[in-house]
Amino acid sequence: MRLGAGEIIVILVLALLFFGPSKLPQLGSSL
Repeated sequence: MRLGAGEIIVILVLALLFFGPSKLPQLGSSL
């Protein structure tokens, strides 16, 4: 399964909408 830049951007936007901005710092630190 290969992801292009477009797919990655879409996934990031969906993650933003799904988790909300408040959970992003936790998400980033867990990576």
